[in-house]
Amino acid sequence: MYVWIAVLFNELFESKIREELKPIGTRNNLDFVTFSLPQHISLKISFQCDECDFLNIVDDVKRCFEQIKPFPIELGIVEQLKGWQNIIWITVKDNDILKRLHEILNQTFLENYGIELNPYDGAHFRFHSTLFIDDKNILTKNYDDAFEELQNLTFNQKQMINTACIGISKTGKMGEFEVFTRIKL
Repeated sequence: MYVWIAVLFNELFESKIREELKPIGTRNNLDFVTFSLPQHISLKISFQCDECDFLNIVDDVKRCFEQIKPFPIELGIVEQLKGWQNIIWITVKDNDILKRLHEILNQTFLENYGIELNPYDGAHFRFHSTLFIDDKNILTKNYDDAFEELQNLTFNQKQMINTACIGISKTGKMGEFEVFTRIKL
């Protein structure tokens, strides 16, 4: 079983940004796999765990959020990353609450369940919200064209985070995660 932990944007923001993304994705023949989950900021790279540990992990995550009140975040710019995947995302400016949650989750899962850090976790983790992703890395030109169009994307850069969530997947593959529970802050 695979677990994913994130904070969610409000539904109005999600609706507005996806309304702007749909025609760009359609024109450039991009996959809408990221739309299978709410628009979010991941707090840790998804990870595999034993099913027998899952409910304890859920309890640990809920405890992490007990003292967290709704908090502001500030979005940055749209970026494109190329490599083993094509990714287009909106950066999230460094935020002490996001950093603290990331560190607590990493430490808790390592100590309690032996879940090692993913190479992308840790001090160099970049908070972001993925807009499009091509895990097969076959649509480079399409992603380049979409990235150019997205330079004109307008969105409210300041957002309040009011909800966290835990997602699960049997396979860990994109498009196969679903929200298990939402946690109100």
